[in-house]
Amino acid sequence: MLPNLATISRKAGEIMADFFEEKGESDITKKHFVDDYVKAGGIDNLPDLRLEMQRVMHKLKVHQLELEMQQEELNQANIQLEKSREHYNYLYDFSPIGHISLSEDGVIVEINLTCTKIFAINRSNLLGARLAQFIALSDRPAFKNFLNGIFVHKTADFCEVEFINQQTHRFLRIDGVVYSGHRECQATVIDLTGQKQSAFEVKKMETMLAVFQKVELMKRFSASIVDDFRETITEIVQKIDFVLQSETLDAANSAQLKAAIKCSDRLLDVSSFLSALTLSPRVVAEKMDINVVISENLNSLVQLVGEKITLTFQDSSNPSLVTIDRNQLKQVLVCVVENAKDSMTSGGTLSIKVHHQHLEANEVYSSATALQGEFVCLEISDTGVGMSKEVLDHLFEPFFTTRSNGTGLGIPIVRTIMKQNMGFVTVDSQFGEGTTVRLYLPCYP
Repeated sequence: MLPNLATISRKAGEIMADFFEEKGESDITKKHFVDDYVKAGGIDNLPDLRLEMQRVMHKLKVHQLELEMQQEELNQANIQLEKSREHYNYLYDFSPIGHISLSEDGVIVEINLTCTKIFAINRSNLLGARLAQFIALSDRPAFKNFLNGIFVHKTADFCEVEFINQQTHRFLRIDGVVYSGHRECQATVIDLTGQKQSAFEVKKMETMLAVFQKVELMKRFSASIVDDFRETITEIVQKIDFVLQSETLDAANSAQLKAAIKCSDRLLDVSSFLSALTLSPRVVAEKMDINVVISENLNSLVQLVGEKITLTFQDSSNPSLVTIDRNQLKQVLVCVVENAKDSMTSGGTLSIKVHHQHLEANEVYSSATALQGEFVCLEISDTGVGMSKEVLDHLFEPFFTTRSNGTGLGIPIVRTIMKQNMGFVTVDSQFGEGTTVRLYLPCYP
């Protein structure tokens, strides 16, 4: 039996509905189209159906183009979104300031690379960890109050804490805020270690400056006392000398007065040492040729060593210019020559040489570290008894002496004066083979 027209019309409508279904239309649209198609007369109106089909196909193509354009716009938007996300992640991770997200209990939810570098811990080891475990015990109450203030009172706040782990030890400032509708704290982390260290260094320098000022004040005060002391002792010695010239003075009293003069001389040596330490204002450095100064005082040095000792002097071929106080140079020269004389009780030879020497930076010369450059070396050698290693080890210690009438201040005074003039002194000696003292002063440019 052949189907009637109504069945054919419905079948044609279903075919059209299937077409719409392929285009993504719903079952409801399919049913409505079939019903409308049957009500419109179905297959009895084939010419009208052909026109309608053309119209529908045109609309579908237009709709398809619109969908394709929208899809393209959506793809471009996704590409731009991905680029923006990558750009944001780059800015977030490499921001000059550390960024961190914390939950109410202080668990690290998110952290940028800058902050991980500040903490010196990998991001994987930080995410999910409590920040408080890296904070010094003394600062944890402050950090807890910081979190409470942010999450409970909803106000921006900050705290400064000490961050400690096996790799680093830093001082940090954490500024945080909870934005409306969020359950996490957004915080910035700034490393204050450099500032703290700078503040510590400034405070240290201020303390050192205050100490230096006090020391300078004490030096000036001490220098004044030393000068008065020396003048008084000198006056006493002069009066004793005057009494010793008396013809009525008996031998016993004369011996006592001579002993008093020796004690006064020792006191003068002590005052000279103190004067060198306190940088007496009478010290005036000037440019001079060491060869000329020694030549001028050569006769006095010959008289000082006596007839049993032969003194020789060899100057440098060129002028040996240095900058030093003339009286200080004489004091150093006399002190070294006196020590050499005392080591040659049976006579001997004392030689004085002046020469130039280039020293390398930080090179050690007999336990003395030199600066780099050209130096004038004043070398004083004797053929005396020499010194053992034990004596050499204590030679520069104040009040150390091997003589019964010595003060132990001669060589320490020499070293102090040389240091004040950017120089240094070395001593080479072996027991039974004599001693060589070398005094180094920078060449005057």
